[in-house]
Amino acid sequence: MFASILLFTLVGAQVEVTVVLHAGLAGLALIVCGVIVRSAGVLLCLAGSSLTRGERFFMVVSYWPKATVQAAIGAVPLGVMVKLGRDTAPGHIILAVAVLSILFTAPLGAAVTAWAGRRFLTIDESEDAARDAALESQ
Repeated sequence: MFASILLFTLVGAQVEVTVVLHAGLAGLALIVCGVIVRSAGVLLCLAGSSLTRGERFFMVVSYWPKATVQAAIGAVPLGVMVKLGRDTAPGHIILAVAVLSILFTAPLGAAVTAWAGRRFLTIDESEDAARDAALESQ
């Protein structure tokens, strides 16, 4: 938990708000395209599974928020460009889009995942009882 807080704090400290605003709609369009492709990939992976449509929808939306990944790798290109003495403008844009991705996908994905879980997932009482019995026997 502490590492996550530190990671998001350090990434937030590097972001230039003007670059995020400049990335704006193009960055958001890129993020939406990425979410669509990720969703299609999840559906492809679930092809032939015994999951219901609702369960498949839950799996798709549960993969939308990936804030920690974006925070962890979003600043890497900027750091490399600084280290090599190169122009850092592309690195700032990459970091800005990563932060925009965090701001867009994390709350939206969390909200839709929570809704979809309540709406489409059910608890199998027999599996819960079997797991509880197995834990008690240990």
